[in-house]
Amino acid sequence: MQAFIDESLAYGSQNPKLAAAIEHFNAALRLDPDNASLHYRRARAYIDRNQHDRALNDLKRAIQLDPNDIDYYLLMDWVLAKRRDWYQIIRYWDQYIELHPDNGRAYAERGGAYYHKGDIASAVSNAKAAADLGNPEGKEAYEKLKHRVR
Repeated sequence: MQAFIDESLAYGSQNPKLAAAIEHFNAALRLDPDNASLHYRRARAYIDRNQHDRALNDLKRAIQLDPNDIDYYLLMDWVLAKRRDWYQIIRYWDQYIELHPDNGRAYAERGGAYYHKGDIASAVSNAKAAADLGNPEGKEAYEKLKHRVR
């Protein structure tokens, strides 16, 4: 089943096997409803089908079940960015950073949400934190933005 699902996801929404892959995820989730990875993978399939609301629900459940997997937050960020929901993105990154305060990538991502929201001071602060933790994207963002804050 795994190879079938991976093949289906590889071809995007035009692949007629994508609906079948989602059905396989549905069947697997009926057997194991608390499997965070299955929710995450079905969310990816929903995204390929442009069903972002369904993807959002699966991502919420995946994060609830396993709040330590950064990939779940990264995909949540992507879905919410499509909606320009910077506040909710920031809340999710706050949650992740509370669990993983030494993850530079998380600070860089949260900084990006602050930047898009228009809060440059918070964007710079997060970029600086990311840079201090060794994240190259955070360092680059900090160097570009630091002059915009007094």
